[in-house]
Amino acid sequence: MFFVKLGVDPALASGPIVTALNDIMSMVIFFLITGLLNFFFFS
Repeated sequence: MFFVKLGVDPALASGPIVTALNDIMSMVIFFLITGLLNFFFFS
C-alpha cells in the first residue's frame, strides 16, 4: 500500500528492502554461529 500511494511499482521498490533484510539476517546467523563456536571451543 505504501508504494502504491507513492506511485511506485511495489515489485521493483521492495527488491532493495528484501536484499537488505536478507543481508542483515545472514550477518546475525553468522555471528550467532561464530559466537557459539567460540564459546564451545575456546572457553
